[in-house]
Amino acid sequence: MELYKNQIPIGNIYYMLSYAFKDLREQNVVSVKPEEFENIHQLMAEIIIRGVSYQLKKGLLRNYESCQEELAVLRGKIDISDTINSGSLIRRKLVCSYDEYTDDTLMNRILKSVMLLLIRSEIKDNQVVELRRIIRYFSSIAEVDLFNIRWDSLAYNRNHGEYRLLMSVCRIICENMLHSTEDGDVRLISFSEENLNKLYEKFILNYYIKHYPKLKPASSEIKWAISGATGMLPKMQSDIMLTSDNRKLIIDAKFYSKSTQKHFDKDSFHSHNLYQIFTYVKNEAVNYSGNVSGMLLYAKTKNDLIPNDGASYDMNGNVITVKSLDLSGDFESIAEQLDKIAEFHIS
Repeated sequence: MELYKNQIPIGNIYYMLSYAFKDLREQNVVSVKPEEFENIHQLMAEIIIRGVSYQLKKGLLRNYESCQEELAVLRGKIDISDTINSGSLIRRKLVCSYDEYTDDTLMNRILKSVMLLLIRSEIKDNQVVELRRIIRYFSSIAEVDLFNIRWDSLAYNRNHGEYRLLMSVCRIICENMLHSTEDGDVRLISFSEENLNKLYEKFILNYYIKHYPKLKPASSEIKWAISGATGMLPKMQSDIMLTSDNRKLIIDAKFYSKSTQKHFDKDSFHSHNLYQIFTYVKNEAVNYSGNVSGMLLYAKTKNDLIPNDGASYDMNGNVITVKSLDLSGDFESIAEQLDKIAEFHIS
């Protein structure tokens, strides 16, 4: 993915993340200048450093955690079954279950494990020093397997605003950048093309949700326009759908290293992508009384062959456009391109 590392400023990756994960956008605790960093690891490390440093001033989150231990004196409740099966009585001890108020919580374990991972990644020397300083405050906290975290099970309350932000950053790292080597070592890598594609889709959808709520932006399912049971037919899930009074635009967002294909020495658009958006538009048009159009919105590549204004085709009454979004400029230019799409196709 060197192409995208060189082409897209790290600042724009940050803004894409900010829209894709609204906790980054809504929290004012962490203020960074993304243009100061050379890679995504450095950016993530800085957000973690500033967020955790702020949290340390308030105090680490503490909760009651369930513990079970073999003790010489009674504490909490006796686990009779485990006491008998483990032979604790022979040693004149009891297996006790009790709750302990501790900072060794799951969220703190995640923070510690991610910070240790960042230390071994391609970050600045001063960031390594700062992370090592912060980790000293986590000496009583265990590590956790970052591959097997149930993120949706994490519970927050109104006092956990900063933790929600930190967990969002940790989740981005764990779901998009973790890599296990053959010898079992875990390290960080840059975003893969697949994960950048997911981020790209989520960014565009959330941009429209924030700035164009009247267009009802959604990732809506498209029903098959057939009679009878759909049975084995695959589910049609749009990336982004914008709807006005009598117009609907279905956007299929694509983040590929190449936006075109070559067949018999001739450049053309990806056939399977065109077939997909054509199928989406034609099936949606059957059940919608207004006009339905479609768009393949590629992330612009260095050797992009798509015309600057895009290429549009009237396919039996429905217009399908192939267009590229230039992510290499400042964020204002990206926003302007997205605004023009919404205003031209829907307004």
